[in-house]
Amino acid sequence: MYVRQVMTEYPETLKIDASFLDALTIMRDKKIRHLPVVDDNDRLLGMVTDRDLLKQGAAESTVLSVRELITVLSRKKVKDLMLKSEKLFLAEPDMIIERAAKMMYENRIGALPVVDGEKLVGIIATNDILELFVEAMGFKTDVWTRITFDLPDTPGQLLDIAQIIKKSSVNIVSVITPKIEQGKGTMLIVRIQTDQPDGILANLKEAGYKIDSVIIGGSE
Repeated sequence: MYVRQVMTEYPETLKIDASFLDALTIMRDKKIRHLPVVDDNDRLLGMVTDRDLLKQGAAESTVLSVRELITVLSRKKVKDLMLKSEKLFLAEPDMIIERAAKMMYENRIGALPVVDGEKLVGIIATNDILELFVEAMGFKTDVWTRITFDLPDTPGQLLDIAQIIKKSSVNIVSVITPKIEQGKGTMLIVRIQTDQPDGILANLKEAGYKIDSVIIGGSE
């Protein structure tokens, strides 16, 4: 999956001469936390975040009255507050989503502007990654059973487990192998599309697979 399939196209933006209050109003009304700053040709110039605005507002509010504060902040321009494009972490439409998520995680950032050359074409935020994770884990499926296995580190076991499940004509919704301590085998989490797993569980146990936990649920 690629960034272009997950990103928000045509995001809210600001012009470089927009004021602090312009940015604050858009963020409040649209319930967003990041605003790319672009020129008339949609070329990315920078980005301002709610953190930037809150930090600036707090700094000014310590010495000014409310009326003075509004006057001062209305004169502040986003060009003085934004992080310039050359200092931003950027994504491209054809970047794989895992690489974008890794960039956001490692650098503790909440959103990546998506550019095609220098032109802004979208934005991808933490919520987009979380929504994708929920979908990829099969958590939006109407009915499901989550089976956690404790497996020895031996090749071919996933295929064998999949074949056992296939015999019951049940779909596998998601498969994940979280990292655990080396030398302690492999944790395998399989979500299947059924809320009546007794027959499958019996077949898996008969085949010698150790099952740590079973959770039955549905979309929430």
